[in-house]
Amino acid sequence: MMAAAQSSGWRYQKDDPVTKKKIVEIEAASFQQIADGQAKLLHDVTVRLYDITGSSYKQIKSQEAIVDPKSDMLIYGPHLKMVARLIAQE
Repeated sequence: MMAAAQSSGWRYQKDDPVTKKKIVEIEAASFQQIADGQAKLLHDVTVRLYDITGSSYKQIKSQEAIVDPKSDMLIYGPHLKMVARLIAQE
């Protein structure tokens, strides 16, 4: 993977297009563009994966994560081995 220069601060939010309820929020202290420009390597990450009601969430914190909004995938954790889908959680 090729990486561009590191930038500070990054935020992403995805809402359900029909219900308008939150699906996911991601905040990172810094990021780097990687691969095709869609994916990002995030640093000091907080992720909130909301349930289908959009009212409660599971929170994930990680030192590093890779997010690809195009494929709705998040890879996080030590050695980037955990995977989460950026969809409403049941």
